[in-house]
Amino acid sequence: MEARSLAETIEKASRGQPPEATLKLLEMALARAPEHPVVLNSAAGYLLRTGNAARARELCERALRVDANSKVLWINLAGACRVIGDMAAEMEALDKALALDPRYVLALLQKGEALQRLEPVVAVEHTVARIERVHLAGVVFGDGIDPDLLTQFPLLEEVLLAAGVVVWPIVEFEADDALAAAAVAAAADKRVDRVIICTPDKDLAQCVPVRESSS
Repeated sequence: MEARSLAETIEKASRGQPPEATLKLLEMALARAPEHPVVLNSAAGYLLRTGNAARARELCERALRVDANSKVLWINLAGACRVIGDMAAEMEALDKALALDPRYVLALLQKGEALQRLEPVVAVEHTVARIERVHLAGVVFGDGIDPDLLTQFPLLEEVLLAAGVVVWPIVEFEADDALAAAAVAAAADKRVDRVIICTPDKDLAQCVPVRESSS
């Protein structure tokens, strides 16, 4: 009970106290419960939010030595490793969280984002709704596509996944719309040097920026 009360004290202080006062309470809580996962996690969360990712990582690792079956601790460790820039440790922590709960949405989302930083992204038209000819906004998906070609879509998706390529299953929109949106978003990201779109769809030529001639 004392550990939970200490963790709540850190949370309340972080919302209403000056940083100096919150840090003082945090250190007090850690001194009274130096190895309790709940207190360590609360302290790590505050430190991560305020820019001290290195110490947040240290506290998460200490907490996990006591409770390695906490998916929350693993996801918080992954968050700290991401800020630090340790991709290998981030992925390992996410895999640990997913091993405990394969449907843990936060871990799935963070791992997907991490993979996008590592690998190229491909938009693949998801096949289930399209093979069943689902109507959306008056359009019948699958019309005009050779049935033999359509049946190869699932195989293509499996091959891309096996090759380590990030795949976006597109159900509600066309794949070219997804590629265009991704290209625009990536081009606006200062971390991205170049965006390459590989497609025979001439409509995506609209994504190519017009460069003025230097002559």
